[in-house]
Amino acid sequence: MSALIGFETLEKELQQQLSAGNIHHAHIISGPQGVGKASFALDMAYKIFEDTSEESLDIIKSKIVAGSYPNLLRIQRGFDDKNNRQQTEITKDQITPLYSFMRQTTADGGWRIIIVDRADLMNRTVQNALLKSLEEPGTKTIFFLTVENKSLLLPTILSRCQHHSVSALNYDQTLEYLNTLSEFQDTDSADQEIYAWLSQGCIGRCVHMIKNDTLELWRELLNAYIARAEEQQKGYLDFAEAIGKNRSYDESYETLASLIRFLWSEALFAITFKDKNAVSDLSEVHQRRLDLYDKHIPEELCEDFKNLGIRDMIKNYQSVDQELMEAKRRYLDKKVVILNVLKYIKTPHQLAE
Repeated sequence: MSALIGFETLEKELQQQLSAGNIHHAHIISGPQGVGKASFALDMAYKIFEDTSEESLDIIKSKIVAGSYPNLLRIQRGFDDKNNRQQTEITKDQITPLYSFMRQTTADGGWRIIIVDRADLMNRTVQNALLKSLEEPGTKTIFFLTVENKSLLLPTILSRCQHHSVSALNYDQTLEYLNTLSEFQDTDSADQEIYAWLSQGCIGRCVHMIKNDTLELWRELLNAYIARAEEQQKGYLDFAEAIGKNRSYDESYETLASLIRFLWSEALFAITFKDKNAVSDLSEVHQRRLDLYDKHIPEELCEDFKNLGIRDMIKNYQSVDQELMEAKRRYLDKKVVILNVLKYIKTPHQLAE
């Protein structure tokens, strides 16, 4: 089984540990959202089970998909039906099956594998419950804990695990890999470039964007900023009205918020380096980042950001980020939130007029 792109070194390391018979019983895999941490952990489980089971890989996979494979336990957040999104943390109910799983005998005397997806979202009570199993895992047991922020884990959990960090892919790697996915085959080549850029090297994030037609939302967002800068009220009011119709803070809001933050971060990066006339000294990666910004952001919007200047750009970016965080925390009217976020395309002097 070939490794996921970006995980080749980690897979080789774990395979060597397995072959030598000294694989550590607990592994923390940290990296950005959508980079493939949980997929890699599952792929490693497939590989381990295939090497130690009499059943074929196809049968193992079908049982795992059906949730009936006895040697694997996956722990992850539940779904909040009321707000149409994943729960914000892993609760005690979600980790309770671990107790009986650790007591039962494994099928065929094989490996027992536990995957905790977003282990950094366990509260302290749940982490302490997991800690007991990490301290006394038993023989032939492996834990894979995927995290985005491992500093949220208890020091006692961190000390019992091997740590592996994975990074997002670069733009060319992302585009190359995405072209192998069925979800990408019917996507226009120009749109493929934008998806690869927006995903910031995280394949899972890109697939999610394609399935949810995020590119349409991205273009509407750009047009709304242009309309706000040019005082075309209908353009930006219609956009805010459409966003405000969905009152829940679900995944669609998270997607929009990430697009807004991405736009501002790329604009600030471009303005900073261009203002310092440092373009000729940029690395290839940074030059590609500037080129993508110039190619995919409308010229008039680039000019609007440039007119802010670096100082106001930083101040307004901070205000945008604060607005987005406060909106979710306090469940504010999303139409009002979007109108507030859009206004920061203006300088503080313009906003005061």
